[in-house]
Amino acid sequence: MTEVHRSSHANVIKEKISGYLRLMRVQNCLIAIMASLTGNLIGGGITLLPHLVPFLYCAGGMVLNDYFDYELDRINRPDRPIPSGIVSRESALFFSSVLFLIGSIILIFSGGALTVSIGIVAMLMLVVYNWKMKREGGIIGNVMVSSLTAMTFLYGGSLSGSLEMPLLFSAIAFFAMTGREIVKDIEDALGDSAFNVKSLPITRGEEFSRRVASLFMSLAVILALIPVTLSINVVVYSILVSPSLICYAYSVLSLIRGGDVKLISKVTKWSVVPAILAFLGGVLV
Repeated sequence: MTEVHRSSHANVIKEKISGYLRLMRVQNCLIAIMASLTGNLIGGGITLLPHLVPFLYCAGGMVLNDYFDYELDRINRPDRPIPSGIVSRESALFFSSVLFLIGSIILIFSGGALTVSIGIVAMLMLVVYNWKMKREGGIIGNVMVSSLTAMTFLYGGSLSGSLEMPLLFSAIAFFAMTGREIVKDIEDALGDSAFNVKSLPITRGEEFSRRVASLFMSLAVILALIPVTLSINVVVYSILVSPSLICYAYSVLSLIRGGDVKLISKVTKWSVVPAILAFLGGVLV
């Protein structure tokens, strides 16, 4: 019986750890580090420790998102750690606070005034968005999320003291992510409507939301063509960025033609990785 009890206890611990990792959306946080490193490198420098801040802030924001979205997730994503009972809401809130605290300590002791300012503003935006703007902000909430993604490039650029090139990539990320956030709202419209979430698809309808999302994504594609006119390795950039451009071009056409928003959401989520690699390759090679 003792061995059975120990095995059961070990399984519970593993399940808890897995639950916390799922709350953090580690893959998203790794993308945040990649964006920050990219901004740092294309800005002309490299400093490693401060890049933990975007990871920790991203993780804290993701956990906080699930804390506030508990009721919504019971409908949209009942398998998430909180609605499924793996992690309690109180534990999730405490975990989020710890992640933000550790990130802030690293930020204050390893960044300059501009870097600290960008980081603190980003953290406050994460809290305000999850607390209030996600449900009531409509497209303003979408813009807040995409701005946070864009700020990650600027944060990295501020570490090297140069924001010129990071600003362009920040703008590309802003338009791309705004489009994707609207697509995610279309995907979640059923559950959101039950809780009076004022997302664009609910207030203005799915067709209008598809057009707006396709517009933002189209602007991202157009801006992504600008680097070929700058002093970067055009061949390397063009090759590496092609998968992202193809994915976003497909998503725009699919949105206009009434395609599956779940598929569009997945396609656009992972296409950010080759885009970041293209930014890095074009500048460094």
